[in-house]
Amino acid sequence: MKPRKMLLSALTLVLLSAFSAVSVAAASKQKISSVRLNVKNRIEVGGSIARDGVVLGEPSKGELGVWVNADSYQLESVRVTGGSGDNLPVDTVISVEAVLRTTDSDRSFAQNFSEDNVHLSDNGVKVTELRRSKTRLIVGLRFPGIKGDFAEPEEVSWKKGALGQASWREPSNTCGSYELVLRRGNDIVKRVFGVTGNSYNFYPYMTRSGNYSFRIRTEAKGGGKSSGFAESEFQKVNAAQVSNGQGAVWDQTGRGGDGSSIEKAGWIQNGGAWMYRFPDGSFKKDGFEKIEGKWYYFSSEGKMLTGWARAISGWYYFAKSGEMLTGWQDVNGKMYYLNPDSDSVTYGKMAANELIVDGSKCYYALADGQRAKGWVQLGNHWSYFYPESGEMARNTTVDTFYVDADGAWRH
Repeated sequence: MKPRKMLLSALTLVLLSAFSAVSVAAASKQKISSVRLNVKNRIEVGGSIARDGVVLGEPSKGELGVWVNADSYQLESVRVTGGSGDNLPVDTVISVEAVLRTTDSDRSFAQNFSEDNVHLSDNGVKVTELRRSKTRLIVGLRFPGIKGDFAEPEEVSWKKGALGQASWREPSNTCGSYELVLRRGNDIVKRVFGVTGNSYNFYPYMTRSGNYSFRIRTEAKGGGKSSGFAESEFQKVNAAQVSNGQGAVWDQTGRGGDGSSIEKAGWIQNGGAWMYRFPDGSFKKDGFEKIEGKWYYFSSEGKMLTGWARAISGWYYFAKSGEMLTGWQDVNGKMYYLNPDSDSVTYGKMAANELIVDGSKCYYALADGQRAKGWVQLGNHWSYFYPESGEMARNTTVDTFYVDADGAWRH
């Protein structure tokens, strides 16, 4: 029995040794737990790339490159999976698939390999997909959009047959999102952002007669910068065609889009006077009203006033357009100061019997609001104001009379 036992023991020892050798070999197989990819896109607007056009190394101008510098793994292939083509526009996003493999059979990619284990030389490039086997790793990558300037919209004009209908043709190099600005003369009436398509209805904002135009540009998006503005020709809107502010579309006959007669809201011309009608049909009367960022004043009859107008708080001055004026104003050759502080409750009010400090200079408004000139008594002292500028003389001599730093004559 002893020889048999010895034979079994020897066989067991051989099997254990073989198992240990296999275990050691398995344990010695190198696990690759992370990889680093160098990535760079030097393709410009108008460039091109084919599906097999990725450079496996540092790219030249007009090329896209992916490469590695490692001993344990190498780049087997890269192919374009999205964004390939010719004459590439702004913000084109290029996607690629990179295949890595181990350099020998003693190496393998770790079983728990994840996107966090892929390190890229450009933080703007994102990992979109990851698949692995023991010796291969497939990585999907998405590059940022190609940077450049978007093109201006083309054929910018008013649509024939419908007032206020802005239209344009989208350029080939566009993000499809536009900024539009409606103007009446030189005044901005309405600005809109994020408009898509090739038309926009500005008619609801045409509540006053005048010559309207609009400007449009392609907005910035992704890697694309906004374009310059393209501008339309003028479209004349007369008093019978102005909008009621409700969005009704008028045709060139001056009637509503459905052919009906519409009682208009907004600015209404009644004979030689302008009036402002609210949507409920009532008119603004007897006081101030802020319209499109500007202040106007209406009489008890609802007529918009121009020139000098007296309110409860004092006198105000309104331009021919009806807009309230502020700051220094020349009225019939005489200078008046109208409060320019928009946060004040007396915004626009004419100064009277008041010392005006404008920066480092001082002026004085007389009882009738005119800017003082020459010698003027201010309380218990006299001060001098230069006739041409109206500025107070200070710390100087006027006709042999000395005035101190406060502008007071000292004798």
